[in-house]
Amino acid sequence: MKTSWALLILTGMMHLLTEAGVQAQNRKRLKKKDRNRSKITPLISPPPESVVVEEDFSDILNEDEVEPEPGMFTNTPFSFINTSHSELAAQGQSTPGEPGVQLGQMQTVLLLLQRVSDRLTVFETLNNQRAERIDSIHYRITRMELQAEERKGIMADMSNTVRHRMEATDFELERVADLLDEIKTAIAGLNLRHNDLKQAVTSIKTK
Repeated sequence: MKTSWALLILTGMMHLLTEAGVQAQNRKRLKKKDRNRSKITPLISPPPESVVVEEDFSDILNEDEVEPEPGMFTNTPFSFINTSHSELAAQGQSTPGEPGVQLGQMQTVLLLLQRVSDRLTVFETLNNQRAERIDSIHYRITRMELQAEERKGIMADMSNTVRHRMEATDFELERVADLLDEIKTAIAGLNLRHNDLKQAVTSIKTK
């Protein structure tokens, strides 16, 4: 995510720098054109005044109503239209080098930077939310693993306890079996003695 943020920032800055370079080139071109026009205008002189033959036609027409004949030059000077920065300012139009235009461009750049900053803030918020979710999931998984290990340990302890008890029970059963064998042997010995006594008593009675 940090790499993508850096790429976004670099892209925005490159875009801004490109726009600034284009605007600077346009300003240079306009200044160059204005300089060339200011150099060319004095070199071009107005055409010579036409030769007009003055005659008295006051009795026929007034001087103001006389129209020039075809092919005759009028006494009208010729000049190029040179729209410079000063004329644009006089007409109420903004020139590229005025503070108002620069202020507008700076405001545009600030707005673009503010948008980039807002988007980066949104991305950072989303990244923090994802990080919190990942941390919570990791915590739950770790807790489940610990619980599984605890249960596994408890089951192992229980199985060990049961195994020890079964071993103890087997040992006790073996002891009981040995005692039963001893009791059986003792009973058999008592039976033999009882039979011997019976025989002795019967032999005494017969005598």
